Amino acid sequence: MINSSARKLALSGWLQKYDNNSFSNPLKLQKFLFFYEAFSKLENDNYEFKNLKAYKNGPVFSDVYGDYTKERSDFETRCQSAIEHNQDNINFERACSSSAILKALTEKELSELTHKLNFWNAKKPLVDQGYLQINMNEEDINENDIKLLSQLESMFSYSIVKDYTLVSYGNINFFIKNTIMKKMTPEHYDVLLELSEEPSLMNPVYVDMSEEGVLLID
Repeated sequence: MINSSARKLALSGWLQKYDNNSFSNPLKLQKFLFFYEAFSKLENDNYEFKNLKAYKNGPVFSDVYGDYTKERSDFETRCQSAIEHNQDNINFERACSSSAILKALTEKELSELTHKLNFWNAKKPLVDQGYLQINMNEEDINENDIKLLSQLESMFSYSIVKDYTLVSYGNINFFIKNTIMKKMTPEHYDVLLELSEEPSLMNPVYVDMSEEGVLLID
């Protein structure tokens, strides 16, 4: 029996269709759903926080988690059907922005990011005590949460991420400007590989190129 709502099935189906690598990772699927719903709330659009629980690694929609882990085959089939019939109900740009965050950060970084939100952090004492199925409350969303989520939404806005291609080396994710992809040489990629070993480098890293062919790192 599948317990996920029609909305969550459609959103999961979107990720399955457009970013299957993230869909195949249970933590990233949960982060995608969370960011999409959080951004929906920011934009005063319809959103759904039903069955959102505080888990050790951040917010988790428990019904989706149960379906994903216990009824995986049926869940995937239902997701595929849901996206086919409900794709128009999903904000494509918002979904792309949410997906880009998953690509830009490691699992650890994603968890640490959601831990910064009072929305989750208000339940941390109970999480640390080992309690399970801890309901998260919208009343715990504070001004700092709104500020952080707004910054994320701006940093990974569709108008920005659509112009970049992701290239990863180890735990470092480089967003390379699409206009320079054809200009990238093996030597340029060697530079990125060397940079990925720099301890001080933090995700995500945006890459452009000067007229002289020198990589510009931001």
